[in-house]
Order: sequence, then C-alpha cells, then structure tokens
Amino acid sequence: MIKFLVDRLLMMVFVMLGASILIFLLIHLVPGDPVRGSLGVMVSEELIADMRAKLGLDDPLYIQYFNWLGKLFQGDLGTSFQTLDPVTDRLIIAFPVSLELVSIALVFALIVSVPLGILVTIYRKFDFVFIFTSIVGLSMPQFWVAILLIIFFANELRWIEFGGFVFAWEDPVRHFKGMILPVLTLALPMVAVTMRITRTSMLEVIQKDYIRTMQAVGLPEKRIIFTHVLKNALIPIVTIVGLQFGYLLGGAVIIEQIFGLPGLGKLILQSASAKDYPMIQAATLVITFWFVLINFLTDLLYAYLDPRIKYD
Repeated sequence: MIKFLVDRLLMMVFVMLGASILIFLLIHLVPGDPVRGSLGVMVSEELIADMRAKLGLDDPLYIQYFNWLGKLFQGDLGTSFQTLDPVTDRLIIAFPVSLELVSIALVFALIVSVPLGILVTIYRKFDFVFIFTSIVGLSMPQFWVAILLIIFFANELRWIEFGGFVFAWEDPVRHFKGMILPVLTLALPMVAVTMRITRTSMLEVIQKDYIRTMQAVGLPEKRIIFTHVLKNALIPIVTIVGLQFGYLLGGAVIIEQIFGLPGLGKLILQSASAKDYPMIQAATLVITFWFVLINFLTDLLYAYLDPRIKYD
C-alpha cells in the first residue's frame, strides 16, 4: 500500500508538471498581445515595450515558463495583468464558489440517481423513467437546460430570483436561492449518467452465481439487493462519480457565466478575453490539480469497497 501511495504521488507530480507545460504553451501560443489589450491602442510603443519588459514577456518562451514554474514552487502564482492584484487573492474568492457549486450538484445527483438506478433495476416497469431521464439528461446541452430553468422557475413561476449572487455570509437565504438553478443545471447530466451506470452495474452483479444461490436459498430480496448487489456494484459507480467530479468543475465554466457566479469558470472566461496569462494559468492548474486529486482518492476507495483489490 505504501509503495502504491508513493508511486501515485510521484505520478501526480509528473502529471501536474506535464499539465503546466501544456497549459503554459497553449495560452502563450494564442495570437494577441496581453499588454496592448490591457493598455489599449492609444498608448505609445515605448510604454508598451516598457510594460512587456517589466512583465517578462520579452524573454524567450522557455525562460518565461521556468520563471513562472520557479515562482509556483514558492507559492507565488503571479500577478494579474488585468487588475495588478495577486492571482492568489482572486482564486481564494473564486475557488470556494466553484467547489460549493460542484459539491452540491454531486451530492444532489447521487441522492437522485442511485435510488432511481436501484428502482429501475428492481422494478422493470419503471424503465420508461430510466429511458426518459437518460435521453433528456445526456442529449440536452447544459446552456439550454439553464435557459429553460430560468424561463420556467424565474420568469413564469417566479419562485426563484435570477441573478444578484450574494455570498453565504452576507445573506444565507438569498445565497441558497441563487444556487438552486445552477446546481440543477449542472447535476442533470450526472443524474442520467450515474443512474445508467448504477442500473447496468447492478444488473451485471445480479447475474452472478452467488447472487442466484442467495435467491435460491430464500434470502430476502431487499437484503440481497442492498447488502450484496449494491456493494459489489459500487466500483463502477465510484469510478464515474470520481471522473464526473473533475468534469463538473471544468464544466462549470458556462454555468457560472450564465448565472453570474463569481467562480473559477467565470474568472477564466474574463481572464481569457483580457489575455491575462497568470490568471488563466493558475485557475486552469487548480482545476487540473483537483481532477488529479479526485482520481487518486477514487483509487484508494476501490480497496475499501473491494477487498480483492490489493495495492502492492
């Protein structure tokens, strides 16, 4: 187990290093001048050249990368080109908003999808629920779902106020109301995916010989389903949940922009339009780190759920 932990931690380091190189190159290879974009077109070339020198943008690309990486190892994520504030200060505000959105969406999706997956496994007459939810959840684009929810709940029924995000410590009630529609929008595709995986995995386990033996000796059906079938069907569910958590954090970009949430997604879009290199690099790297970390924790959870899995 110790060897596995060390190997995976080393792998995480190399993955993050590779991701940092890829992120840095992709951002800097996009056409455009961040200095000219920040200062505008009505400034002298001397001022632009002076600013580029101060920001280190005149150096070769590999020098810029190693300078950024060196500061990164020291805990310095850089300074925003757009606001001249430390990148860390803005990430401290934006990241908890995205993490809250994704975490609530994940919990909501699990609460809805796993029981529905069990239900359609036991009672085949509810297959229409499975088919309908899968089609709707997987085929409708999230931005379209967001628009429909806004029109229905905010404009027509007027149950929820749209816009005007406030933090939880300012007004908990308004904060909760402002998170309902984004959570529903983000959770719907995951409900469809997780419900399908739950149903498929449980149907596969039910066909095993040991489950048929339990049924033959007369064990209660509920005990078989919840004690033996569900536990052995959890590994594919845990896998998809671990992957979806990372995808949700990345997919929150559009949702946060639509609902005006000051999270990482909105921060990345605003920084991209202004070509704010340090902010984009730091925010994207944070998302990558959480994706890698969740996958690492998912692997550890496998050993708990299935004793047959041994990490040497």
